Amino acid sequence: MRSEALAVPHTHDSGARHDPLHSRRPDRPRHRQRDGRGTVLRLARVQCAGPELPWQHRIPPSYRESIKEDGWGGREQDDIAYGAKALIEAGIAEPGKIGVTGTSYGGYSSWHQIVHTPTEWIAAAAPVCGMTDLVVDYETTRPDLRPYSEEMMGGRPDQAPEKYHKASPVNFVQNISGQLLIVQGLNDPNVTPDNVHTVRKALDRHNIEYSVLAFEDEGHGILRPHNLKTLYPALVDFFAAAFGGE
Repeated sequence: MRSEALAVPHTHDSGARHDPLHSRRPDRPRHRQRDGRGTVLRLARVQCAGPELPWQHRIPPSYRESIKEDGWGGREQDDIAYGAKALIEAGIAEPGKIGVTGTSYGGYSSWHQIVHTPTEWIAAAAPVCGMTDLVVDYETTRPDLRPYSEEMMGGRPDQAPEKYHKASPVNFVQNISGQLLIVQGLNDPNVTPDNVHTVRKALDRHNIEYSVLAFEDEGHGILRPHNLKTLYPALVDFFAAAFGGE
């Protein structure tokens, strides 16, 4: 087994902006959709570390809500980085052979890790529909979601400009030295493609290499079976190349 690991931040935690319009039909009850990425990557002999839903539901609501003390990009991101460090110290993974991927807030977390965490801990990231510039995101997301951004960030961008700047990965892309694959649904009304357009300009300005995998018929998340047949092999190939695999 390879000494590689993949951290998969949970998407629908207290910091995730869930899209009810995309996740369920109005005539059917809400249900959680299984994310097959972990299964596919395990079959490719990549070890995966991520939260289990039964475990997460035992966390007190007060603890989950404590993310609002920092807002997006706070201490919960340190948990991911130090989790990667712990995998190395435990001998589960080798330095430079840990990657991260996730959708929505998991995508944002992937962005945060690749711009802030040393490549010895996080060597590759594949954010899926993740926020890159929280100001652009606020301005372009569905209007009904803006109050949630205000709740998480302590106000509108004009009321907390330093907080929005510090929490926006786009402002730190010059720090990237790992591998980056950007995945986006081009019909995403939640985390719109403007997030990708903005970050690509910054990446190009700093001569940062990256790849983009965009899906014209997807919204917030890559869900259609025919697109998953493209996404999953692409993730396997991306992380294998980033980790120096076959």
